[in-house]
Amino acid sequence: MLHGIAKKDSWTQRLTQAWETIVFRVCVAFFQYFALNVAWALYCQFAR
Repeated sequence: MLHGIAKKDSWTQRLTQAWETIVFRVCVAFFQYFALNVAWALYCQFAR
């Protein structure tokens, strides 16, 4: 019984770590996209 609980906990922990990794990657990608858009907008403004 105890072994099953520990196994379940490790699986839940792994799932939580995977979820955190996914969220982190999405946030980084969104930030890069946002920064790129801002840089492009500034470039277009100053290029004229």
